[in-house]
Amino acid sequence: MTAFRAWQLRQWVAAAAGTALAAAVIGIPTGIIQTSYYTRMTPVLWWNWPVWAASSLLLGLTAATYLRAAPQSPRGRPATPVRRCCRPSRSAARSATN
Repeated sequence: MTAFRAWQLRQWVAAAAGTALAAAVIGIPTGIIQTSYYTRMTPVLWWNWPVWAASSLLLGLTAATYLRAAPQSPRGRPATPVRRCCRPSRSAARSATN
């Protein structure tokens, strides 16, 4: 649980999006979410709902663990990437001297 405290906003957003996607991917083919594409032949049982919710939540949280946290500056804010100036290529340097 302490690892969740270190998560940044982008990881929580990814977890929410992953949970919503997993809920749709699981719920539509199983017939928990009623659509015109599929008709469930047996009624949804009481335990289908909590299993569907728990599975979706766990899949969303698992997907969010694959995101790297943004590097932090010493002040605790996300560090800005440093732009490095590129040297001209050797061929460009040769053509400039000719």
